[in-house]
Amino acid sequence: VSNRLPVTLNFSDDGTVTYSTSSGGLVSALAGVMKEMPFLWVGWTGAFVSTKESQEEIKSRLSDEFNNVPVFLTESVADLFYNGFCNDILWPLFHYVPLPVLNTQGERKFDPKFWTAYRVANSEFAKVITSIYQPGDLVWVQDYHLMMLPSLLRQAIPDIRTGFFLHTPFPSSDVFSVLPVASSLLRGVLEADLIGFHTYDYAHHFLSACSRLLGLECSHKGVDCSSGDSEVSEQLPHFSHVGIFPIGIDPSSFHKALETKA
Repeated sequence: VSNRLPVTLNFSDDGTVTYSTSSGGLVSALAGVMKEMPFLWVGWTGAFVSTKESQEEIKSRLSDEFNNVPVFLTESVADLFYNGFCNDILWPLFHYVPLPVLNTQGERKFDPKFWTAYRVANSEFAKVITSIYQPGDLVWVQDYHLMMLPSLLRQAIPDIRTGFFLHTPFPSSDVFSVLPVASSLLRGVLEADLIGFHTYDYAHHFLSACSRLLGLECSHKGVDCSSGDSEVSEQLPHFSHVGIFPIGIDPSSFHKALETKA
């Protein structure tokens, strides 16, 4: 499950839609996994599709040709969720870029409507996943766009197995704690059974944030979610494993590309 599908939808003036494989780090990273195991890829289409008829047609094509399951978001939610909360708040914060107190219009940089749209978008992802989930499925959630999704899935399907992988740095707890909704994001991610990071430092920062902001007992193995205050313990009565998994590429695809004629 990722913010965007690995397929780009191109809309022509006459209303027809063409489909092409997307480029990007996540698509490249999971290319090798696709060869090893079958899976459904759930994600946002990246476009606003207004009619149910068009949505059903796109859903059918993506399922039949790419094994993809689309999530449809309204134009306003998509903008506030992706451009607002994800790109203007989370991405800079996770990369240690200071957040300005005011934007060019004079508003406070952290606008509650961005957070509302983020939660709405994560809820839409959860609805799609629960509609296709089958007992025994493993759900692998990707990146900072969907940090509330593990919690929403656990609420809907208590025995679901979920993993979460962060494709960016995780900042120090001092930096992360400046975010007004930092604790909520941690609680959202901690419903995953396994939480993965690129490096030891990123994992260490996450564990430190869980300890300092939620009062949870942490070790190199993960987070004991039953060890915090009563509110946290009631919501997260399990152990979240934390692992370090440096991301890689599929070398064979690059070798094949070198062998082809330009």
